[in-house]
Parts: sequence; structure tokens; C-alpha cells
Amino acid sequence: MKTVSKFVAAVLVAAAMVWAPSQAEAGFSITFQQGASTSTITDGGAGDSNSNANKITVVDKAIGDFTISTTAASTNLPGSASEATVNLTGLSISRTGSASANPLLIIVNATGFTDPASAFLKAIASVSSSDIGFPAGVAATSKVEVLDATFGTAGSALTAALTSAPGSKTASSAFFSQPDGTFDVRLTLTFSGLAKGKTVDTITASGKVLASPEPASIALFLMGGSVLGVGGWFRRRNKVVV
Repeated sequence: MKTVSKFVAAVLVAAAMVWAPSQAEAGFSITFQQGASTSTITDGGAGDSNSNANKITVVDKAIGDFTISTTAASTNLPGSASEATVNLTGLSISRTGSASANPLLIIVNATGFTDPASAFLKAIASVSSSDIGFPAGVAATSKVEVLDATFGTAGSALTAALTSAPGSKTASSAFFSQPDGTFDVRLTLTFSGLAKGKTVDTITASGKVLASPEPASIALFLMGGSVLGVGGWFRRRNKVVV
């Protein structure tokens, strides 16, 4: 009887392992792409000169017609109670060739966020440059996407575009429901319009996912309205009785 019980228990454990919902493992990487030319550097992998976790530093990276002199990517995986962040800082880009008309894409991908665990979230994309020599015709666009491992895009992708002048641009999404379980944040910087032989420095881009205080405020407002409504009903009832 004991042997049978052990066998049944083993079968149940195996079935639970097979049918248990999988969660994405935490991971952090940066990808450089122009047309068919692409290269991905993972946190702590070849090409990352920063030994700290959740930080990637890249120096003298050539991709297609471009050379990235330096850039640093960072994240706060697995997130905090208030926000999940993906950042790209200190980016310096030079164009060394003109063989392709395709833009340069820099994609920072952080997977396996568990926080913030708020019922509603809000995404923010930003891009900036303090380079006073920011060339006319150059465009840098930051896009942030919040992705759920099961259901795909959880929040609408949004972009912030910096065009032909130094400065800072920010875009915010509407509130959206918290993904089911872990979620990923992907930041994509699209860079175009830079002529051969030109350089742009001090580019910063970020993607943030913030916990929303709004639902609690709305709930309190609705609760207050309900209390006022009940109070009014009692007042009207008392008048009728009198």
C-alpha cells in the first residue's frame, strides 16, 4: 500500500511540474542593428565591459555604417514597488559609412520583471541629448513596450521623438492592466539622418513602467459617492415619514 502511495505521489509531482505555468527567467541584453547587420550583448557576456549585474557598458562597437563609441545600459530588474526601469545613457554615435539607408536600432531588453505589482501600470518613454552640435535632419526616437510572456503586448507601445535639435522629449501612456505574472520591458532607440563623418554625443533614452495610484483614488471617490447617495436616501425617507 505504501509503495502505491509513493508511486501516486510521484506521478502527481511530475504532473504538477509539467502543467505548472512557466515564468520567464530574468535577463538583460542590448542589441545593435542596421538592416541585416545585428549584434546582441548580454549582461556579463562578451562585449560587456561592466562586471556589475543589471549594467552593460559597450565601447567601440561597429555595426553597419555606424560606430558606437560608448554607451551604458541599465535596469532595476526585477523591479521595485514603484517602478520598472530600462535606461540607455552616455550614447555617442558616429557614422563611418553610407552603404545602407536603414536606420540604426539600439534595443535594450529586460525580461522577468515581477514588480511593480500594482493592479494598473503606466509606461513612460523619453529621449534627450545635450549635444549643442546636434545636426539638423537627425532624428532619435525612443519607444517603450511592456510585454507579457503569455499575452504579448500588455500596454500600447509609445514613442518620444527628438528631431533636429538638442533637448528632451517625453511620452506617457494611458493606464493599463497589470500583466499576469512576470512582464518584460523593451526600449528601442531608432536613430536616423546622420551624415557620413558626423557624430552625435550625450544621447539618453529610458523606458519606465510606474505603479498607478489612480485606481485607489477612484475607489475612494466612488465609495464617497455611495455614502452620500445612501445619506440622501435616508434624509428623503425621514421627510416622507414625518
